[in-house]
Amino acid sequence: MGLDSVEILMSWEAAFGITIADEEAFELRNTRMAVDLIASKVGAVERSPVECLSLRAFNRLRVAFCEVGASRASVSPSAKVRHLIIGDSPGGTKRSLRQRMGIPKLPLAGGWTGVMFSPQTIGDLAGWIVCNHPKAIFKPGEGWSRSQVRQVVRAVVVAHIGVPLDYSDDADFVQELGVD
Repeated sequence: MGLDSVEILMSWEAAFGITIADEEAFELRNTRMAVDLIASKVGAVERSPVECLSLRAFNRLRVAFCEVGASRASVSPSAKVRHLIIGDSPGGTKRSLRQRMGIPKLPLAGGWTGVMFSPQTIGDLAGWIVCNHPKAIFKPGEGWSRSQVRQVVRAVVVAHIGVPLDYSDDADFVQELGVD
């Protein structure tokens, strides 16, 4: 198992609040197998309609930014995060956003965040939330759906190795996606 593999596994464990045993990890050859394993660990169910977690994260961010003083029109997926941050005083935007989103730390200071460089746009920040704190965008008491598990598994893979979003769930991690 290479460094990419370990980082991807650790990100999945953190995002889902699970542990993946070494024996289980060595068996994972593609996204479909990872989704099957993780879905069974979190008790995921089939649910319709399928909801986009990135859209959910964006909507939660828009509400949170509006609550701290931004206009609704200024909060778009392409909006620059730095233009919406109003200071970092104890009552400033960053702290208020963290509290409203239920996330202990938002990657808004610049630099490396573990999976990617600091999000530049609201869309980037929504993607970071899906990879790192997906439960923060769930409704109270909501469990995982299989589709949500798939979205997070894929988002983590894309963030770590930069493959296009449209890669096949059956693509071999090592042979086809270049995971080391």
